[in-house]
Amino acid sequence: MEMIDRYAFAVTQRLPERQRKEIDKELRGLIEDMLEERFASDRSERDERAAVEEVLMELGDPAALAEKYRGRPRYVIAPELTDAYIAVLKVVGASIGIVLMVVFAIRAVIDPMNILDYFVDAIVSVFTFAIPHGFGWVTAIFIALSFVGADGKAWELRSHKEPWTPLQLPEVPDSKRRIPKSDPIAGIAFTVFITALVVFFPNVFGVVIPSGEGGRAIVPFLSEAGIRPYAWGFLAIAAATVSLSAWKLRQRRWTPPLAWAYIALQSLSAVFVVFAFTDPSVYNPSFVDELVQAGFFPIDGEGFRLWSRYAAKWIAPVVALFLLLDIGQTLYRVYRK
Repeated sequence: MEMIDRYAFAVTQRLPERQRKEIDKELRGLIEDMLEERFASDRSERDERAAVEEVLMELGDPAALAEKYRGRPRYVIAPELTDAYIAVLKVVGASIGIVLMVVFAIRAVIDPMNILDYFVDAIVSVFTFAIPHGFGWVTAIFIALSFVGADGKAWELRSHKEPWTPLQLPEVPDSKRRIPKSDPIAGIAFTVFITALVVFFPNVFGVVIPSGEGGRAIVPFLSEAGIRPYAWGFLAIAAATVSLSAWKLRQRRWTPPLAWAYIALQSLSAVFVVFAFTDPSVYNPSFVDELVQAGFFPIDGEGFRLWSRYAAKWIAPVVALFLLLDIGQTLYRVYRK
């Protein structure tokens, strides 16, 4: 029966993933036993629905029942978020590790004479960058999510809400609205990778030119000083994206609140990206001059300057187009029949 499916789903979704299958089977068996004890087997469909509602009312709020199954009411990160927390922590850690490896590899290739210094810098960055920003931010986000449920209400305030009834049970998601686990994980990896490079290592974006006696150097396309005022904006958007991805991992289905939160975040991110990257100060003002000196462009480099100014005008329309396509796809997933 649908109501039993919804109740079992509401209970098991609050439990660690490794326990869900076993407890789902146990809970369904318990409900069937309670129905057999109280009502005749030849009851009508209407009587059966009333019987199920009565049994579910006796079992109580799925959140409270899940708490009994866990047997450990005290926690910093909610047990139903533990699997998502570990998954996100692994992805963020791997992404930051790849960033450090990429930066180390670029520096080592450009200046192999100082490879030992770059290796030491990479090791130090693990403790000064990877752990504080990776483990710290992810843990802080999940601690916050543990006190704020999917409905936006603090866990500790839920005891003051109106009495629970089976009518409050969420629907079991159909396959068309399910969110593949790879979707939020890929989003986290991409966001962390790009944000870490832009905010902490903007100098890796550039052109490699000959330097000195057989040496090489990078002419950075971005200005470290120009990026700095926007750093907290990039970090805030990254933190919000990780939080939303954690919500996706928790829900594993598209719902209207999740979809509109995603649309709001994507819209805010698009506006911020356009605002930041149409600011001339984020770009290296001597980029063209240094490439001209290295012989990459004609003597004045005016052609590249004209092209770059023309391309900058297309940043907003291109971002807006991709945003509209993303919004349309998201709404289709949620509201299609």
